Amino acid sequence: MASTTSILLFVLGLLLIGAEVFVPGGLLGVIGAGVMAGAVAALFFPNHYWLVFWVTFALVAAISWVFLMELYRRVRSSPRKEVMSHANLVNSEGTVVKTVKPGTMSGKVRIGGDVWSAQAEDELPPGTRVVVVDTEGVRVIVRKAEQ
Repeated sequence: MASTTSILLFVLGLLLIGAEVFVPGGLLGVIGAGVMAGAVAALFFPNHYWLVFWVTFALVAAISWVFLMELYRRVRSSPRKEVMSHANLVNSEGTVVKTVKPGTMSGKVRIGGDVWSAQAEDELPPGTRVVVVDTEGVRVIVRKAEQ
């Protein structure tokens, strides 16, 4: 009797964890882990099957929930890198990291955390503060920023 119940509960736990894929949020997975652990632990104490099941279920579910919340907190608090796109580059300020020369794409400027190929009307040495006036393909057109 106890082994059949444990097998059924274990399968139920697997189904709950599988359902977590379709219903994200963590709750079904936490319950599923608790049911599976409770089913296995209760096999070792057949005289107190349901007591061991519920105690183990509660402990594993609580620990799983704490772990899940900590993981969620860390993921939410990790810094997110802002993606620079052509649309929001114009009027952005940056710094020349490789000499920018007129008519070439060999120059490089750092805007935010990204380095872009750059072109300018005048030659700009490294360290020069620049502002983006336009974008063309994968390069930016810059001019010296006003001090």
